[in-house]
Amino acid sequence: MKLEKYKNWLFANTGSYHTVSNYIYRIQKLFEKFKTIENITEEGIIEFFKELKEKYSPSTVNGYKYAIQSYFQFKKINIPLPKHERFNLKEPDSITQQFFENDVIPVVEYIFKEPLKIKTILYIMFYSGLRREEIPKLKWKDIDFEKRRIHLYGKGKKHRETLMSKKTVSYLKIYKDSYPIQDKIFDINIGGVNYIFKRINPYLKNVNFRPVLMRHSFATHLLRQVKMSLADVSKLLGHARIETTMRYVDTNIDEIQKEYDKKVK
Repeated sequence: MKLEKYKNWLFANTGSYHTVSNYIYRIQKLFEKFKTIENITEEGIIEFFKELKEKYSPSTVNGYKYAIQSYFQFKKINIPLPKHERFNLKEPDSITQQFFENDVIPVVEYIFKEPLKIKTILYIMFYSGLRREEIPKLKWKDIDFEKRRIHLYGKGKKHRETLMSKKTVSYLKIYKDSYPIQDKIFDINIGGVNYIFKRINPYLKNVNFRPVLMRHSFATHLLRQVKMSLADVSKLLGHARIETTMRYVDTNIDEIQKEYDKKVK
């Protein structure tokens, strides 16, 4: 089954190599079972997903649903798909990079007709730690693509800088090329930001997906994975007092013990 036209359509609509490669792989698996489009029936799809549930986790099954829904949209195939798989997780105070990339972003691509704007906003919040109210104020002049920095201005024109991941920069550049250039980057208000999280939240059972979770995840990742100092994380978050950062980010005593044992004999 040739999928070149579908692949081009995906690149035009998602701008993500990771998404395109995953979707193509899953559609190839679909055609290993059905061989041709004409063989795809509602009963066959039900059986296909039943087999997937027996082999894979709910998260992986949902991934197949996102891909097939996308392909059906491309081919204008009107066959209903099974309901979204819900799965139990202990509600976290932060989410990992893996969860963000593999569970949150596919939901965005599934439920929003124009996901590029939504993904760009979420990447900025997750990888740069912006507050919800800072997104509508963000201007192109605040972005330093070369240094991968974002300049932010709070009350009394208080200035802080935060970092951007390479992937965030990539999404911002694609977004900039796709939308008319204006002073502000996003045509959105705080209510619009809240709406993004409200739409996504039902798909992530036991994860209270809210704006502050992204900021918390940014801080937690820097402290635990990057091993950045508390003072540096506090600076990136824009906290006036380091005690605020200490209250905001949970302390993992097991990880502290490991670091302690490495350095103290």
